[in-house]
Amino acid sequence: MNDDIYSVIDQQQEKAAGGGTAAAEAGSAERPYSKEEYAAKKKAEREEVYARIDKVTEHISEDPVAFKDYLDVMARFPRYSVANTLLIFEQLPEATRVGDFDSWKRRGESVRQGEKAICILEPGDEYTRDDGTIGVSYNVRKVFDERQTSSRHLEPRHPDMRQLLFALIDKSPVNIKTIDGLPEAQGYAHYSHEGKTISVAKGLDGVQLFKALAVELAQAAIAEHDEHYADSPDRETARLAAYVLAGRYGVDNSGLMPVLAVRTRDETEVSPIVREELSRIRDAAKAISERMDKTLDVERGQDAESKARQGNRGDRDAR
Repeated sequence: MNDDIYSVIDQQQEKAAGGGTAAAEAGSAERPYSKEEYAAKKKAEREEVYARIDKVTEHISEDPVAFKDYLDVMARFPRYSVANTLLIFEQLPEATRVGDFDSWKRRGESVRQGEKAICILEPGDEYTRDDGTIGVSYNVRKVFDERQTSSRHLEPRHPDMRQLLFALIDKSPVNIKTIDGLPEAQGYAHYSHEGKTISVAKGLDGVQLFKALAVELAQAAIAEHDEHYADSPDRETARLAAYVLAGRYGVDNSGLMPVLAVRTRDETEVSPIVREELSRIRDAAKAISERMDKTLDVERGQDAESKARQGNRGDRDAR
């Protein structure tokens, strides 16, 4: 099945906030806030959201099932920050597509009355810190999942395995080469940081090949941005990124789920360290998926153009 895939590998070696219950909030009869009251209200909202982030971070670091479920949410929201993915997971883990009240309205959909909003964060204004550096303030944004609206939920349609494999290896940032076999300890594929090369065993089926390459490409993505990269300690992070990547495209991701590796350097609070690790997982998966999506978009465009040409030929034949 994958002979042509291996052939290609061989050839490549060289804002609106919306509102909590939408219409109900919009029609509330509360008196207008003063500037100071409004600022205090927004600050309280932010502090509540930050507390939720800390709480759910601690939860997923202690509960392997919750951690897996969190990564499944990350797979559905690949471009969202770790903080916002944590917030979506904590409030509505089955969410698939979110938008604020006005964005759903622009799509011709409406938020069902009585639905509770999901609170996430969005960047606000820049400000100057006491040390002169520039910071960004964050505001609470209230969004709703498609299941809370009149929108019809459609299960995602993923490209077939052959398309996914081509997208995975297309324009790879490191050299990929096929070999007859690898030492047992290296499994089906192995990334060499020194040689910037991935060696992959021949004869794998589609799912095996996708997962093997995804792990090693995640290793390469981590190494690119981490001057302290080390093969063995970072392998678990790479496997988790591959788990997210496979889930993103509907590929069986079983067998890729090690335990979250928290690097404790000192007596620092655990939550920021966990979120740093989650960011490394997200960034590695995102780097690969963005490259894949570009390839898949081009292929979809070519398919659409081909179908249009075939349709035009059919019209001419009919005439």
